[in-house]
Amino acid sequence: MIKIKKPFFIESLLPENELNQLKSAVKNTLESGKYLLEDSIGRKSFQMNVCQKMEEVLFSLHDKAKEVFESNTLLPTYAFFAEYYNENSCLPKHKDNAGNTYNIDLCLYAENPWPIFVEGDQFSFGVNEAVCLYGEDQEHWREPMGANNLVGNVFFFYAEPEHPFFTDPNFNKK
Repeated sequence: MIKIKKPFFIESLLPENELNQLKSAVKNTLESGKYLLEDSIGRKSFQMNVCQKMEEVLFSLHDKAKEVFESNTLLPTYAFFAEYYNENSCLPKHKDNAGNTYNIDLCLYAENPWPIFVEGDQFSFGVNEAVCLYGEDQEHWREPMGANNLVGNVFFFYAEPEHPFFTDPNFNKK
């Protein structure tokens, strides 16, 4: 059983060269048009299957995830990118459900900080900073972003080996 703790903040998650490589790979993927346009929440998104660098970083952060979430058994599930692009961009209140027990939410780029709320606590974070939360157990959201901002975040997800993500062939991984 996972003991849920408060979300927490990490400064300088990635070395600068790795951050720049990830940013470049994400920008190239966006320019190629290989994303899902979710106009209702002002977001462009894609998973690591269209951006190999995201998968590489997911695995490179595995040891860090074990440390910060205090679990020697957690395993990588997937990485997800989202760019929020207009003043009405938001993230409705929700809990995750697709193998996202542990979530490292990295700000890849932002013109201005845009806070995330986790169980009512507000976290503002900038480029190469991350908020770590228990995505399937902690309700989280973002209020409308406001004008003059563009924010790109990469989410790195992990779960325990007994999670249905790994054990149930019919589990919806989307």
